[in-house]
Amino acid sequence: MDRYLFSSASAVFMPAAQAEADRAANSVTHYGFYSTFRCTEGGITIAVTAKSAYRLYLDGEMLLHGPARTAHGYARVDEIPLEGLAPDVLHHIAVEVVVYGDTYNGYSNECTLEAGLLALEVTQNGRVLCATGCDDWQVCRLNARLPRTERVSHSRTCCEVFDLRTPQPDWQHGVHPDFVPAEPCADPVYLKRHSPLPLMEEHLIRKRIAFGSCRIDESIVLEPSFWNRELYTPKGYYDSLPVHAFDDVRRTVENDAGTVTVRNIAPGATKLSGDCEKYIAYDLGENHVGFFRIDVTVEEDCILDILHTEAIDREANFVLAHNSVSRVYLPKGRTVFTSMEPGVARFVKLYLRTPGSVTVHKLSLIDYVTPDVQSSTFLCSDENITRLYQAANRTLVLNTLDIFMDCPDRERGGWLCDSLWTARAAFMMLSDTTVERDFLENFLLTRNMCKGFFPEVYPGNSRSYATQVPITTWSFWLMCELCEYVSRTGDKALALEHTARVEEFVRGSSSFIGKTGLIENMPGSFVDWSFANTSEFQRDVSTSANALYAYTLMQLGALYGRADWTEQGKRIRGILRGALLSASGLPLHKMSSFPDGFTANADGTLTAGGLTSEAATYTALWSGLFTQDEAPVLFRTVRDTMGPAPRFPANPNIGGSGLFIGLCIRMDLLARFGAYDTLFADLNATYQPQLREGPGTLWENCVIDTSSRCHGFNAHAGVHLLRDVLGISEPQRTETGRIRLTIAPHLCGLDWANGTMELPEGTLSVSWKFTGETFTLDVHTPCLDAFDLEIRLPKEARALEAEAVTVHIR
Repeated sequence: MDRYLFSSASAVFMPAAQAEADRAANSVTHYGFYSTFRCTEGGITIAVTAKSAYRLYLDGEMLLHGPARTAHGYARVDEIPLEGLAPDVLHHIAVEVVVYGDTYNGYSNECTLEAGLLALEVTQNGRVLCATGCDDWQVCRLNARLPRTERVSHSRTCCEVFDLRTPQPDWQHGVHPDFVPAEPCADPVYLKRHSPLPLMEEHLIRKRIAFGSCRIDESIVLEPSFWNRELYTPKGYYDSLPVHAFDDVRRTVENDAGTVTVRNIAPGATKLSGDCEKYIAYDLGENHVGFFRIDVTVEEDCILDILHTEAIDREANFVLAHNSVSRVYLPKGRTVFTSMEPGVARFVKLYLRTPGSVTVHKLSLIDYVTPDVQSSTFLCSDENITRLYQAANRTLVLNTLDIFMDCPDRERGGWLCDSLWTARAAFMMLSDTTVERDFLENFLLTRNMCKGFFPEVYPGNSRSYATQVPITTWSFWLMCELCEYVSRTGDKALALEHTARVEEFVRGSSSFIGKTGLIENMPGSFVDWSFANTSEFQRDVSTSANALYAYTLMQLGALYGRADWTEQGKRIRGILRGALLSASGLPLHKMSSFPDGFTANADGTLTAGGLTSEAATYTALWSGLFTQDEAPVLFRTVRDTMGPAPRFPANPNIGGSGLFIGLCIRMDLLARFGAYDTLFADLNATYQPQLREGPGTLWENCVIDTSSRCHGFNAHAGVHLLRDVLGISEPQRTETGRIRLTIAPHLCGLDWANGTMELPEGTLSVSWKFTGETFTLDVHTPCLDAFDLEIRLPKEARALEAEAVTVHIR
């Protein structure tokens, strides 16, 4: 691991007794840390980390929100280079640190719920100007945020409610009556951050789409949201809260309480008047992720509810799939407020609960995403397909930060299985593997896990990990991703450093192998959001889990040079193949389907189940259980009668597949056995409805009321367009340092396509054009001598006369 070594800094925090009391009693506590420094002319560097969310200010200006998340007992250090600071003046450095308490049954997907700490160091030309643990650092509690509130969702901690009606001391410049000296606390293991720092640009929100009156109808009876029930919060916790902002929003009735007038008073500034409570709604045009900032003047004290969402439903209502409300109690006069919890929004609505006039001087969002460097581009003759690439790219950017997140609001967690697909997209579309490196390391650093498995989501916290891993099969996907990562980067050192952890996983997972020679009754086997996940389909012995496990062992065996792992994988594959052939009663070349699972008998024999699903079939075939040449009827059945747009009617006795994750596996499988036209049809059938109805990003699934409308794994659609349509294969680096690259376009009914991919050596450009009578391919490499380049022409070009085909390689 790449450790980070501070020159002088060590961890500090609020005095331990107070910090422990806060954490036990509160859902969330904010702390403010303050110090000063002087510098000479020239650049300086601030290195900073915390175990939970922090926000860094210099001379009152927000610089960064962090940290880069990592495993329990570790902390990644963010480095911020700065130029142009005024020399020989006193600079004020302040850090707001958020600590989430243990009031939610110890479960979170977005953070590890560890005790708080801060480590920070300011250096200039190797000289330490200021450092925690060395200099005079003061700390105070910041009491504007309510310490006990509802959850954001089942997988995130508390929503934010701020009361600004009491004047707030200027703690960022050293003014606070409750400052005490920060005390040393235990240092974690400090790690370098490899992923890019987040974009913190301000995006103005100006496009108004609706306004009017509003009121809370207390007579509306609501059931508590499922994330507020006892599974996720302790008994009685929800009822004890002083504020239920989300329920107030759900009870809000619009346009029956009076008349509201709106007047533009300056570019982007709006004044709302009317003797009633008011609302105003905005459209950002596409999804954005970040922190809401509002500059507002109210004539009287006001409750401001900032509601954000990705989608509007079929009845023109904001979709409220989780608690997407930030509440602020505003005093009379002018206030500038910036939220602390990141959220995703295409649409924003302000509920202004005051009869007095309100002036919104500026509403904006501070982007909290990875920089979109547009490393890869894609354009083609079908504008809908070009828009699909753009949506895949935006989905990727909004879910790629310090880790690969599955969605940037409801969870903000990094899930296994998802990350294999997102990591490919980051490599192909952003030319980045640094996020993947840190993400993999987070999992490889985990300890005290049940049977050596990995958490199904991380960073996060669950009290069950030592005795149970809720989703076991996703550890198989993580190991597959590790092997792919080494293949695309050549960074075998990361894998070798964690050899013992991988060995622990193989030993633990192998303990589920029973008398049948296959893994049996392994809990937490996840195939797909469909019937494939049910015990009736999987039974004692899951076909897809065993096929994926065999593939995983063989991949790991090749990576680590472990012949025993390779042989064990082959043995499992052989037993499973034999069982499926026996259950079919047909020779392999005539087999058209196989069961999802078997009953394991006491004597070690297997009895086939009678249920089959698309998703389990895709997973088993993706894992190499049978080849296309061995089982041609099976592969034709998968290609032509399954998926979102089957050529022939689907078999009603085979369970359908969901978008997560079966259809993603299906499309990659179609590419593997060359069914590019079917793949292209599937891409259109799956994603074009999302582009018509959605916020410019791609969805978790098609259920509008519960689905995330920006789900990271779907960025893999962009991989298909770059790899399988434009024709740029994933570059592979050989041991000699050369780049093995195949250019293999597939026309899929398009007239032309072009695009680029950024490599360390420079920009690779590919374009092709097909007129029906001629085919032209142009390939521009940054350094032709560094490439082992293979060109594979599409079938349409191979059907032409040689003189009608032109290939330029430059």
